[in-house]
Amino acid sequence: MPHLSVLIPTFQRPAKVAACLASLRAQVLEGLEVQIIVGLDGPDPRSREAIERAWPGSTPRRATPAGATLTVMELSKQGYMGVRRDILAKATGQVMVSLNDDVELCPGFLAAHARRHLAAPGPAIVVGDSPWKVHAGDTLFDRMVRETSLIFFYDQMYAKAATLGPGHDWGYRFCYGLNFSAPLDLVREVGGFADHADTYGYDDIELAFRLARAFKTPVLFEPKAAALHDHRYTPRDVIRREYNLGRAAWKFAKTSREFALDLFGRDITSEGELAYSREFVSRERKSAMGLAPEFVSLGETPSGLVAPSGAVAPSGLVAPSGLVAPPGAVAPPGVVAPSGVPSPNSGAAGIVRALAQQFMLLKRWLWRRGLLDESENAPTREVLIEG
Repeated sequence: MPHLSVLIPTFQRPAKVAACLASLRAQVLEGLEVQIIVGLDGPDPRSREAIERAWPGSTPRRATPAGATLTVMELSKQGYMGVRRDILAKATGQVMVSLNDDVELCPGFLAAHARRHLAAPGPAIVVGDSPWKVHAGDTLFDRMVRETSLIFFYDQMYAKAATLGPGHDWGYRFCYGLNFSAPLDLVREVGGFADHADTYGYDDIELAFRLARAFKTPVLFEPKAAALHDHRYTPRDVIRREYNLGRAAWKFAKTSREFALDLFGRDITSEGELAYSREFVSRERKSAMGLAPEFVSLGETPSGLVAPSGAVAPSGLVAPSGLVAPPGAVAPPGVVAPSGVPSPNSGAAGIVRALAQQFMLLKRWLWRRGLLDESENAPTREVLIEG
């Protein structure tokens, strides 16, 4: 089994990183040697204390459980991209595992990543499953996040994985920094993670793009490498995210031109593209602002308004991803219980997808607003929607 280096950037989310490390500590290593490196994005005493409680003796390192070591690095404030670059430099394993601090690993997570690399015919990127945690007071917006491509494309992977098979190359667009692994030496050979200070987005797929171009690494989906994603987006979070992605797009287009041309299918830094963005932002402002209140209101709309939010899944319910649902979990659309009966809300999935599609204009407007602001070196806007 390969030696794994697990990289986790964090800042001022003590409860999240503690839960993540507790789930790492509970892994059955099955002979694996595991190096865990947590990078603090600046002074963060509360996170240090939480890490110590979750993994006693973690300052500076401790070898428990047997075969696992933990190192905590306090770094200068720079944003998560820079933190990932800095902790990557300290990695010593054969396979790098990239995690966010807000994931909780399911049993067998590390072994599943390791085995998939051993079974692959050549070097590969392995993307694990990251189902969203369902919180109390589930809303229609929560369902949009879970059931559509509003944030990630896992819904597409669930729908097609059985047909396409385990060897299917999903492409670099499906590589997500919260849960993926890759050969460490190849990651270093292509230059490691990009580092745009205080920037959000595109760094994970840009690295996957460089790996694919240099080594033809497929992106393989491994459902057994499952980690519950405890991140509850609000509509305003997504509004800010889309704007920030527009700003990040400009930065990557200027520094990683080949990647940006492939991702966007055009030169988004050209004068013609910028002229179109200005015209679009001006022309569609009223329509986008008209959609914004409805979008925000979904964060207060009970999830059962469109259809029943799902039956309570019995323990052992198996989702399309292969993840076994914990007791009391809500069955997502299309999940098949051991009896073979789909969850009762499976027919509502199309309605939720159509609802998400309704707000594409707002997302595009925010992205182009961010692109223009970054191209002009304008300050980050604090108010993005009116009213």
